[in-house]
Amino acid sequence: MTSLQKILWSEGLFLTPHHFQQWDRYHEDLLNFRFRSMNAFLWGAEELKFNEEALENGVFEVLRCRAILPDGSTVDIPGVDAPPPARNFTEFFAPSSERMDVFLTIPVMRVGTASVTAGKGSDFLARYVPHTSTVPDENTGENPQQVTLAAKNLRLLFGEEPLDNHSVLKIAEVRRTTEGNLVLDENYIPPALSLSASRPLIDIVRRLFEILAAKSSTLSEQRRQKGLGVADFTTSDVANFWLLHTVNSYLPVMMHFHHVQRIHPEQVYLAMARL
Repeated sequence: MTSLQKILWSEGLFLTPHHFQQWDRYHEDLLNFRFRSMNAFLWGAEELKFNEEALENGVFEVLRCRAILPDGSTVDIPGVDAPPPARNFTEFFAPSSERMDVFLTIPVMRVGTASVTAGKGSDFLARYVPHTSTVPDENTGENPQQVTLAAKNLRLLFGEEPLDNHSVLKIAEVRRTTEGNLVLDENYIPPALSLSASRPLIDIVRRLFEILAAKSSTLSEQRRQKGLGVADFTTSDVANFWLLHTVNSYLPVMMHFHHVQRIHPEQVYLAMARL
């Protein structure tokens, strides 16, 4: 099935659900195609928060998640989407293992198979779960009617569980401490749309900002000590001048990254590569 082909609308057309389904697929895939043509890194997490108390008991629970999955599916927990069911992962975390991967997944669209299930547990590979919501008329704000919406069938998968037929985002790693406690690996950096998705990324930018600020202060002080009336410059003076120029050029950039945080990691990488 070609989803990037438009419906040919014409007078007298006998409408079926298939027309509107193809219409949806066309616009969704058209947006994904255009965005991916402009940037290859348009998927990952923007915000993540987990229940660390439940983690101590071997249960993984997502409290907040804003992300785009590799297939273009958007996730906004709890604002729009219901969180995936919390799962006990102890059976997937062998006593001899030091760490375990955690994936947020959604079934992909498959031609010829049902994409909607009657309930979360009834069809593992169904992409959506029907959800009824009462919606008023936008024009009048009145006349509320029940509308069936397609809620995403989000799931958590662990370790070596099969990931076939799913769009997958690795959101965390759980590690076992020397005392045997189960904790999040704070050094794991998930695929990210912004620095705010990862504490290690935020710390890297903060540390680099502090280093540049300290270096700028040191070099500026050295110039002041040289005296304003000195006309001769040594090779070292010239090198320090250009180093100070470089540091001061990138200091406001890193300060911006540090304060805003909703910056794509690729932008940070490119700035650091130039530095």
